[in-house]
Amino acid sequence: MAIVLLVHTAASFVAGFVTGRLSKRGRHAEHLETGAERNGSKHASRGLSSLRQPGRTVSIVTTAALPWRTGTSVNPLLRAAHLATEKDRQVILVIPWLEEEDQKQIFPAGTIFKTKEEHAEFVLREAKERTQLPCDFRVLFYDGAAGPGG
Repeated sequence: MAIVLLVHTAASFVAGFVTGRLSKRGRHAEHLETGAERNGSKHASRGLSSLRQPGRTVSIVTTAALPWRTGTSVNPLLRAAHLATEKDRQVILVIPWLEEEDQKQIFPAGTIFKTKEEHAEFVLREAKERTQLPCDFRVLFYDGAAGPGG
C-alpha cells in the first residue's frame, strides 16, 4: 500500500483519488473497510492513512525544489529526510524538472542542472547537510514549467 503526501491545496481530493477512496463530495469515504481492518491488524484504526504501518511506500509530491529556497521546496525535503529514517519504509520525493530556460528564471544565478541525475544528487546532498540524516530516499521528477513572473 502506498501513501502519497501532496504539497497542494487540493491534497485531500488528490490523495483520495489516488487511493480510490472518495465519497460523492470529494472527501475520503470513512465507512469503507480497509484490508487492515478485515485482517484484524493492530493498525486497523489508522486505516489507509497510517505512515507507521511497516512496508509503506510514501511519495511526497511538491511543486518546487531546491535550489529554489521556498517553504514549498524545503518542507517536503525535510519531511522526506525524516520519513526515510524508518528502515522498512520507502520514501520518494517527487519534484518538478525544469528545462534550462525555466531554471534560469527560477533558480539562483548560475545554478543550472543539465540532467535530472545532477539535480537529484544536489537535492540529496543538501538534505544530508541540512539534516545530518542518511537521506535514504529517492528523487523522481515530473515535467514542470515556470509560471508567469517566475
